[in-house]
Formats: sequence, C-alpha cells, structure tokens
Amino acid sequence: MTRTTRLLGLLVVGVLLLGSCGDDADSGSTTTSSTASTSTTGTEDTTTTTEAAVTVVSVYWFDGETLRVGNGRSVEGLGVAAAAVEELLRGPSADEDALGLGTAIPEGTELLGVNIVDDTATVDLSGEFASGGGTLSMNARLAQVVYTVTQFPSVRAVEIWLDGEPVESLGGEGLLLERPLTRADFEFGGEYEHLTPAILVETPRPGDEVGASFEVAGRANTFEATVNFEVVDRDGEVLVDELFTTATSGTGTPGDFAETIELPTDVVAGDEIVLLAFERSAEDGERINVVEIPLVVAS
Repeated sequence: MTRTTRLLGLLVVGVLLLGSCGDDADSGSTTTSSTASTSTTGTEDTTTTTEAAVTVVSVYWFDGETLRVGNGRSVEGLGVAAAAVEELLRGPSADEDALGLGTAIPEGTELLGVNIVDDTATVDLSGEFASGGGTLSMNARLAQVVYTVTQFPSVRAVEIWLDGEPVESLGGEGLLLERPLTRADFEFGGEYEHLTPAILVETPRPGDEVGASFEVAGRANTFEATVNFEVVDRDGEVLVDELFTTATSGTGTPGDFAETIELPTDVVAGDEIVLLAFERSAEDGERINVVEIPLVVAS
C-alpha cells in the first residue's frame, strides 16, 4: 500500500467517526426546510441545497408544585435534545405565563452540551444551575431537565454535569446524583420528590392545533386508573360530553393512557376550544385534579 493510499484511508475513517457523535435524539414529529448556497469555481456556478429537519418539541414547566407540558417549540436541525434544553433555559413564554406556568431553573443557566450514548443523555450545564433554592427547588429543576430530554424515544435516562464535570451532589443540602436520573424518579414511589400530577397530559400541548379527531395521551395515577375528558368552547359550552379511558395502572401506580377525541361536525377551523382532563372523586364523585388545555381547531 502506498503512503498516499494510507493517508486517504485515515481521512475516511476520521470523517465517519465525526459523523457518529453528538445529539441525534429521535423524534416523531419532523418536517424539513430547504436552504441553498451557491459557490463559484471558474466560470461555473454550483448550487447546493441542504434540508434541515424542523421538529416540534415539548418543554416541561411547573404549575404550582407539579410538572406540566408547555407550548410546543419548533426547532431546526438534528440536535433536537440540545435544542429542547435551550428552549427550557429561555423560560416560559407569555402564553405560558398566562397559564400560570413557571420554572425552577435559575436565570443565567447556560447549556454547554448534550451527548447521547446508548439510552443515556449527558447534559452539561453552567454552574448557575446549582445556585439558590432548597431541596424542593433542586428536585424541580432536575425534573424539568429529565422530562424535557426523555421525551425522545432514544433517551431513557439523564446524567447531569456542571461546567464540564460530572456532579455527585447538587445544592447546599447535597441532593445526591450518584446515577443517571429517569422519569420514574419523580413519580409516586420514586427516589426523589414526587413532582408529577395525578394526570399529566403530554399530547396535545397547550396551544396546539388539532383536527376533527385527535389523540389525548399521557400518564396518570388515579383511582381505578380512570381518566375522564370533556371538550368545551371558549364560552364553556360543552362540545364533547364526558368520556373516559383507563390507564395501564392506577391507584398508587402510575400508568400510561391514550384516548381519541372526536369533535362535532359544526366546529370550524380557527375555533378556540378547551380540553378538560380530570378524575372523579371516590368519595363524592366531584371532579378533582382537573387539567385545562387550550387548543385551536386546525384549518
């Protein structure tokens, strides 16, 4: 083998290795946008068109002391996990503020990197992430990061780094971080603070456009695993009478649920509607743990 052939072989291997690294979390909701660049060599113009994936991601906030999904964010490129964390660090939008959603992550926290290996994402944040707040606040900010990153099917667990170094404890009270964190850590019976609501609706998100038929999905820990739904218009008039579904588990054990909602035929594009998710009290049948999600009927 000649020296030139060996050099070319090494270059090819280097390019392949670079292409295999970084944040490439999978997502089920992507479109593409095209950008064009033109270069000139001699008298010949060459135009190259590249397509960038556009993905709508979820960001997780707090409604009081429990997690809730905020408005969808459109991000561009392949590094969707990092882009989702960047959106999280920007804080709630005006619409989310109006819904009473807030964040436990300190202002000024910056993302230094996201690296996904197997099913674990290492999220490297600046030191501001550890500033201020007690144990509940530390748990809350961790939960926001974990839920935002694990929305992608390729990520199950999250390891937190600060300023380029792994951390074993967080905050002045020494919240232990001896292993990667999962969503189960913040659910009922988990090792950390129980921060998930009785009903966590993840699809659709507040402000989403929905068709005449749309799916409601999420996670619940309700009596006999029952989750009830109703749809009303902006004036509170009932559009879809109460119906229910059953989660995969309940009454002390969180489970997944999904149900298809069919809107009436007289609902038109642009109409503002509200999806209500709730459970019925085992004591008196009253609605409890009510979640309201404003939506828009798609054109």
